[in-house]
Formats: sequence, structure tokens, C-alpha cells
Amino acid sequence: MAVDSPNALSRHLRHAAGLTEPDPADGQLLGRFAGDRDEAAFAELVRRHGPMVLGVCRRISGNPHDADDAFQATFLVLARKARGLAGQPALGGWLYGVAHRAALKAKAVAARRRAKEAAAARPEGVETMPEQADALAVIEQELGRLPKRYREPLVLCGLCGQSRKEVAAQLGVPEGTLASRLATARAMLAERLRRRGLVVPAAVVAAACESSAAGAAVPAPLADATVKAATGTVPAAVGRIASEVTRAMFLNKFRTGAFLMVAVAIACAAGLVALAHATANTPAPPDDAPPKPAVDKVEDGVYLLKSEGDGRKVTLNGAEVVLGKRFSTSVGTNARLKSVSNDNTRFVFYVNKVGPLPAEVTEVQTALVVDGVILHLDRPEKFPADGIVNTWSNVYSAEVARTLAARYKIEPQYRKHPGHRYEIRWVPAKQEYAAGEAVTLKMELKNTGTGPLQFTRGGKQRGSRDNQFRFVAQAGIDGKGLPDTGDPQHFGGISQSVMLKPGEVYTAEVDLSKWFKFAEPNTYQITGVFEMPVIGPPTGKDGDGWGPVLWDDLAVGECSVRVTAPKK
Repeated sequence: MAVDSPNALSRHLRHAAGLTEPDPADGQLLGRFAGDRDEAAFAELVRRHGPMVLGVCRRISGNPHDADDAFQATFLVLARKARGLAGQPALGGWLYGVAHRAALKAKAVAARRRAKEAAAARPEGVETMPEQADALAVIEQELGRLPKRYREPLVLCGLCGQSRKEVAAQLGVPEGTLASRLATARAMLAERLRRRGLVVPAAVVAAACESSAAGAAVPAPLADATVKAATGTVPAAVGRIASEVTRAMFLNKFRTGAFLMVAVAIACAAGLVALAHATANTPAPPDDAPPKPAVDKVEDGVYLLKSEGDGRKVTLNGAEVVLGKRFSTSVGTNARLKSVSNDNTRFVFYVNKVGPLPAEVTEVQTALVVDGVILHLDRPEKFPADGIVNTWSNVYSAEVARTLAARYKIEPQYRKHPGHRYEIRWVPAKQEYAAGEAVTLKMELKNTGTGPLQFTRGGKQRGSRDNQFRFVAQAGIDGKGLPDTGDPQHFGGISQSVMLKPGEVYTAEVDLSKWFKFAEPNTYQITGVFEMPVIGPPTGKDGDGWGPVLWDDLAVGECSVRVTAPKK
């Protein structure tokens, strides 16, 4: 049929979706899409929120092509989370947050691409962003940082173009309360912009928000492509942005109380002492930062380390210890520095064939002294009869690694992303569970790259709980997180190597009752993480054994689980 105008198109879509007045809530439309893959219902959501989402993407990215990718990625994330969000009356505020993240991701990807292209072309100058686009990006940043109770009304009334009466009903507050929050939000935003060097009165902020609502009409081809991506083939660039946004949304849950308990348990299990890495933007200083010697400079070498007795008293890792006899002036042959973190901030230093140790020593703790810096070494892996210690190792910070590399002329082995690609899905074993019933999820991990994907599996067992998986469970979209009632400790266990060829899928079933108790009827949002140490080819002469860990990946996926009241 011919469609003569946007309004006619809207009426046609609404009729096809079976919509009657009054308009169904966003969650109802999303429920139809989640349950029946109703494309018309999803298209109505794109029509309803598309102008706001596209406006956000354009203002942040500053590039129409990048904005289109971020736009599609935003609605792709919505489609992937449809079951968990179904039933929510309004999605405008949630979509705004996702669009903000997606646009930032798209902008970062484009910046890296342009940097590579610029480096290859060796340009004489650097193109700068126009002042207007720069100011809009600042406004968008500060709007996203407002507390939710103030940001959401401003987004819904201003950017989504909804009336105050509609927004008040959706948020469940009186119109007077909504008006007060809007005024506060505009004043807060104006003040934050002033601190960033943009003097914008609150009245101008209000006008800017309101004008933005109608300033980004969604082209019909883009809207059609977005609906198709949500129900079929996803463009590679869009899929990458959507996956990164989903991952970032999960990592943001480290700041919630529910995940904080999980993080504490994991930290205790791993013996970590710097939990601030999981809860703060500013990283904690490394625990193994080189301590300052408490005595005059000590000669380089490997020393016996004692808690008391004769010898030089020094401070090591905050404790007072005694340096005993120096039994080696070198770190032996084939000393190595190998990165053990993806960001190359932690290094293992391997010391080989050092000695001989004094004959009377049967157990040993040692310290390595380098340019006056005193470092603790782990116990040796082997302690042969000839007194020659075959292997020592310990983990040090990047600063210490640089000192060791310079002193012993060692080329550090840095980590670089091996280029693997994958998709992960979590699927409930049943559509519904009764309250108190054990909930089982199936993980499907597919190698979507062009080469093999090899990783280790197992080795983090305690009873029947596998701590290579982590989970967060929340009741509803913004509901209370469930506490981890399981046992997070682990005793190691037997590990195995898994090899996936391109296109192959690895599956595993996990019993969530080892983590949570689903005692109340609700729809629970589950975020699952699979810790995946990606390894390289075997390094043995005969091609046996395991290769080195190339990358510690976190495969993040989400699903929803519906829990109903037990049948009487």
C-alpha cells in the first residue's frame, strides 16, 4: 500500500501492530516483540523513541555515519534485553542511557580508525571538531551524569517530547513533583555546564532540550534497517558496538550493592587486597610497588630472607624483615618478564638457575635486590640436591618491570589482543520457573572469528559450583539485586583445553541455585560472565602441552528468567 505521509505511516504501523487508543505502554509493545517477534510492535518503538535516540547519537558522535551505527546498536541492545524489560511502562530514560553509551563507543571506534588512516597518510594538520558540536557533546555528557530522578524527567519531557501529564503517569508521581524535578534538573545542568566553561541559563537549557525533541527525524531507510537488525542479520559494526555497550553495562554493575557482594567474595577467594579496582574510577596503587630500603643501599643480588636473626633489617611490603646471606649476584640464565594482565600493568619475573644455596638451608624465602630496590621472590618450584634453584617467580608492577628490564637487559613480553571474536548467549532451560525452584541456564559460546579459538575450562571448582562463571541477578529493570548465597571459594580442580573452530559452539549448563535463591515471583534480569583465558598454540618441542595465556577475556551475556508463584 502507498503511504503518503509520516502520520499515515504511523497510523499504518499502529494498525498493523494491533494498537488501539489509548496507546499501549512501551513495555507492552516490547512484550509483544519478545513473545512473538512482532516486528510491527518493535517498529512502533523505533518510531516513538527514534528521534530522541538519533539526536543523542548525532550530538555525541558528530558524524552522521557513526550516529547511524550507534542508533541501530541502541535498539539492538533493546531487542536483546526485550524479555527483561517487557512490562516497564516507559523506556525513554533507559534508551537515552544506552544511546549515550553507544554513541561514545561509535565515536571511539571512529577516532581509532581515523587515527590509523591519518598515520598512514601522514597529514600535515589535524582536523578539529567545530565549536558548536563540541559544546553539544559537553551538554550531552553532563546530562548523562545527572542523578536518575532528575535526568529521566528531563529526557522524557524534553528529548522525548512527551507531555508532563504523560511523564508523571509513567513515573508514578504528581505533576507538581515532576515540575519541581524538572526545574531542579535544569538548574543542576546549567550549573554543571558553567563549571565546564559553558554559561547557559536554565531557561536556555530547557529550550534546548525541548527543541532537540523534534530535531532529529529518523530517515525511513534507517528505521527499516534498525528493525531488520533487531530481527535478523546484524551489520558487523553495529553488532560490535552493541556487544561493547552490553559489556559496559555489566561492568557498571560492579558499582551496585548486589555485585559488590560478588566482588568481595571473588576478591577474598583470590586473596586480593585492592577491591577498589572494582568499585572506583581511580585505580589503587599496586601492592607490590617498589619499597624504599630502610637501610643504606644494599648490593644487588639474591639474598636469604628471614623474619628475625642476624643481618640487615629492611622494610619489605610494609613489614620489617632481615636480609641474610647473599648467595647469588645474578638472576641466572634465561630470566624472563611476561605480562599477566591485558593492560600490561602486571608482570611475572621468572628467575632461573640461581645458586647454589647454602648447604644448611632446607626451606627458603628470598629477596631480590635491584638498584637498591628490595623485592620479594616466591618459594622456588624446584629445590634439587645440588642447591641450584631452577625457577623462582613473582608478580610485579609495570614500574618494577621497567627497572628489571633495564637492569638485566630483558625484553618484556607484552600482551596483545589475539584477534579472536565470539558471541555468547544465555538461555533459560524453561520459559517459567516456580518460586524456590532451581533455575538452570545454558551458555552458548560461538566462535565468530576466522581462526581457531582456544581457552581453558575448569580449575575453579568447589563442590558443584563452577567459579569460572559469575552472575548478577536483579528483579526487574531497576530492581533490587539478589545476594549471592552460594560458596564463592574454590579449591582449584582439573582444567582442560577447549578448541573451537570458526562457527563452532561450546555449550555448558549452569545451576543458578548455586548462586541465588529465587524465592519471590518476578522477572529477573540475569547477567552472566564466563571467565575465558584465551591461550595460544602449545610451546613444547613435540607440540604437546598448553600454550601461554594470551588474553583474559570476560564473555558477558544477559537473559531474563520469569519466576511465578508455586501452583497450589
